[in-house]
Amino acid sequence: VLGILAPNIPEYAVMFHAAAFCGGAATTINPTYTATEVHHQLTDSKAKFLVTIEMFLDVAREAAEGTDVEEFFTFDGVEGTTPVMDLLAGPRLEEQVPIDPATDIVVLPYSSGTTGPSKGVMLSHRNLVANLEQTLGGGITLGDDDAFIAVLPFFHIYGMQVLMNLGLRNGAKIITMPRFDLVQFLEINQNENCTWAFVAPPIVLALAQHPIVDNYDLTKLERIFSGAAPLGGEIADMATERIGATVVQGYG
Repeated sequence: VLGILAPNIPEYAVMFHAAAFCGGAATTINPTYTATEVHHQLTDSKAKFLVTIEMFLDVAREAAEGTDVEEFFTFDGVEGTTPVMDLLAGPRLEEQVPIDPATDIVVLPYSSGTTGPSKGVMLSHRNLVANLEQTLGGGITLGDDDAFIAVLPFFHIYGMQVLMNLGLRNGAKIITMPRFDLVQFLEINQNENCTWAFVAPPIVLALAQHPIVDNYDLTKLERIFSGAAPLGGEIADMATERIGATVVQGYG
């Protein structure tokens, strides 16, 4: 099991799929967790490796004490860790390590812990593939002409599946944002001609009501997909009228 403790960056997908390709599993960790919370996830998932960035390395080291973690990797090549780029220079696997799609676990995201300690969700290769097919059947028909910002976190199943994996599967352009900033979000949508926006209700509210939105050309946006929490119909209608993009709410 490879622990990934990082914000949304392009290399996140590389390590996620490298673990899957090698026949292993990834456990995706909220980078805002305390060392105690990270320690629980590392222990519970029995992670042997942990990849992070310099910003979270101190928390990662503290959290890994007394766990099965044997080696640290960093996306930004911090001294005293193994840089991810060094791994890419090694011998490449020519094909997927044999796995049973139905029973082999490929990812262990963790629940929010609303009913006690967070719990690992054991998802197989087939689980992820089936969920992508469900999503495509539900009308998210991304293609290679589409672009969107990935600000919803990859450690969470929504960001992991609908943004990272579905975007890759359908050849869309994915622009990662490590954290949400409204001005940067609007600038990227304008400059990259984004066609979809995958957001949570507070962002829809900002698009509907914040005065700064009028300073940006968002006419390329075709669909705003809101999830993770309920969205009021009035706010959705306001955003649709102002932006011109259809606001759709996800359930499940």
